Amino acid sequence: MVVLENVEGLLRRHGECFLMVLRAMQSIGYTVSWNILDSKLHGGVPQSRRRLYHVGVLRPTKPMRWPPQLQPRPLETFIDDTEFGTRLPPGRRGSLARRRVAAALK
Repeated sequence: MVVLENVEGLLRRHGECFLMVLRAMQSIGYTVSWNILDSKLHGGVPQSRRRLYHVGVLRPTKPMRWPPQLQPRPLETFIDDTEFGTRLPPGRRGSLARRRVAAALK
């Protein structure tokens, strides 16, 4: 199995390059599936990062199944307002992070 990852712009702005990779993998015997996955919906991280994936398999025994989308976790679950400990001024620990989270959730 071969897994290739790249920015989705490879498909949108550089279609020739995308096709070249696809054809090259097929020419040496790989059955290739490709998809665009978003790290926020498929990796459970708080950042939306869309990536193009090619998965090539020699002699596949069944069709490629891509992972299902996950329910996005609230951004608040990724914020640890104690991360900086006492280096933040008293009374201000986490206040900026909390404001940013509140703004993002609106």
